Amino acid sequence: DGEFEQRIALKIVRQSIADSHMIERFRQERQILAGLRHPNIAMLLDGGISELGEPFIAMEFVEGLPLNEYAASHNFDVADKLKLFLKVCSAVAFAHRNLVVHRDIKPTNIFVTADGEPKLLDFGLAKAFENDSAATQTAIRAFTPAYASPEQITGRKITTASDVYSLGVVLYEMLTGSKPLEVDNKSFDEIVQTVTATHPMPPSAVGNGSHSTGSTSLLKGDLDNIVLTALRKEPERRYGSVEDLAQDIRNYLDGRPVSARPNTFGYRATKFVLRNRIAVLASALVLLFLVGGIAVSLWQANVARRERDRAERRFQDVRKLSNSLLFDIT
Repeated sequence: DGEFEQRIALKIVRQSIADSHMIERFRQERQILAGLRHPNIAMLLDGGISELGEPFIAMEFVEGLPLNEYAASHNFDVADKLKLFLKVCSAVAFAHRNLVVHRDIKPTNIFVTADGEPKLLDFGLAKAFENDSAATQTAIRAFTPAYASPEQITGRKITTASDVYSLGVVLYEMLTGSKPLEVDNKSFDEIVQTVTATHPMPPSAVGNGSHSTGSTSLLKGDLDNIVLTALRKEPERRYGSVEDLAQDIRNYLDGRPVSARPNTFGYRATKFVLRNRIAVLASALVLLFLVGGIAVSLWQANVARRERDRAERRFQDVRKLSNSLLFDIT
């Protein structure tokens, strides 16, 4: 109506390529976005039918960079990348709580603004699985193979665990600069074989010239296990939810035990020491002083005992000498 101006991202289904299925998917995306209000999800502003009869969606225009490019351009360390990734997890978890599976999570669908806020985009493949018995099935093979879960690739049931897998791929790539599995320039059958049968290397074992030895060593242990848990082939063996994945990352950042590692006494003790360095150091110093004090006291007592025994022996010697002299003179 010309009452105000605003910069938007406009998505249109052209009549030349529109079919009933595509238009239905487009309308479904619009309905999904209408129900999602989150600071890390691009907001739906308007939608409808143009004068030419073409369905359109007007969305918040996100001026920024794809997730990986943003992290690389700012030379983020491991902790910074994890904190940025946690915001993405927050957006995906919110969608899941609203019964929406995104199904196409990848860095180019996550733009980061100049102030460091990631925005999850493009719910074109997403489905709301409420009141739809087929909602979690892949009706068409439309996805990005490098980020798709094994169940997506093989056309099996899609659940929130599929988004957990895709987040695992995104996190792997953020931390290493490489994808966990190489599927470029492969046939579909080769992609299926790679995604379903090949296990990725731990992130810490991936050589990358852009990552220092120090940052690579940080990936060993907890982060390796967190990423590989998200990337397990079997959906039921991944994290039970995006919140569980995010909680393990927060535990890692806080120096607490993560659920992806065996909860042994030694592991928990190590985490406790690392998390409470100052208190443990102070306690160790106090204990050292106590042990040292006890050791000095015992040493002094031992010295005193030896001196006492020596004095006792001398006394006995003198006594014997006195008795001997006394009896000899008598």
